Amino acid sequence: MPTLSSEARRAMETRRFERCFLGDWCGLTFLHFEVKASHLAEVVPFPLDLHEGRAFVSLVAFTMRRFRPARGGRLTSWLTAPLATQRFLNLRTYVRGPLGP
Repeated sequence: MPTLSSEARRAMETRRFERCFLGDWCGLTFLHFEVKASHLAEVVPFPLDLHEGRAFVSLVAFTMRRFRPARGGRLTSWLTAPLATQRFLNLRTYVRGPLGP
């Protein structure tokens, strides 16, 4: 029976992704937390990228500046200017996909 992770991996490997937005990351702060690789592997669709045999999740806080659509040039940049600066809080882990880490 396929797991949620294996189904997600299959879906991600068969789709073609194109960039929708552009932006500059500023003021980054990374906090790294070690977690049990076996627990994390159950919910992540790709093999984990381990550091010295250990798995990590990271909490990343940053500000995105000049956030704009990838297409449309100056006009869409001007139209989206009120949204151009955003603060983000990102939870991530590190994996090995079809093209590597």
